[in-house]
Amino acid sequence: MTILEEICSRKRHDLMARKEQMPPRELYRQVEAMMGKPRNNRSLRQALKMAQNGIIAEFKRKSPSKGWISREARPEVITPAYQQAGATALSILTDEPYFGGNNECLITARPLVSIPILRSPDWLFPPRIPFTMEINGRFPWGGIRIGLSVRQNRVQAAECESDALDESFIREIQNALPGSPLDGEQLAERVLAASAPNEEAAGAF
Repeated sequence: MTILEEICSRKRHDLMARKEQMPPRELYRQVEAMMGKPRNNRSLRQALKMAQNGIIAEFKRKSPSKGWISREARPEVITPAYQQAGATALSILTDEPYFGGNNECLITARPLVSIPILRSPDWLFPPRIPFTMEINGRFPWGGIRIGLSVRQNRVQAAECESDALDESFIREIQNALPGSPLDGEQLAERVLAASAPNEEAAGAF
């Protein structure tokens, strides 16, 4: 098992536990109450479009492959410094076992900066099918992991994990692959066609 597979497996387990602690109905109620209050919305997409550098500065205390970077790293010190240095947005790692973060890092940083914050890692599309093979990649628009269920050399089903901000073309990729022969060029053509409407994704391929 690769480190990415280990992290995803752990994250799926954690998400299931969180769903048991907070049923969807209660989560929806809290979100509706939150949306009804005045908020200072910070659009990450808009910030990146208008930025000169497009830098997303990352706050993390630990790396899954290298171990601890700084156990004592403080979000109240580092995140405002990132903004002052010209970062367009922030990425705050809230996973504790692999990145040394927690939700408090996000809560602490939010009132101290005016730039958008991306909570990471949070995959938008968790896998639900048994994969017989998978494809992994990282592009300017985010990371993607495509799981394929293959029978008789043809893709029967596909599901994607991605942290891309625009989920629409990720769904297009997912829907475009079933029925394709298990051929690298044909799979690439389908992925390219599905992601072409997204300017950044098309450039990545």
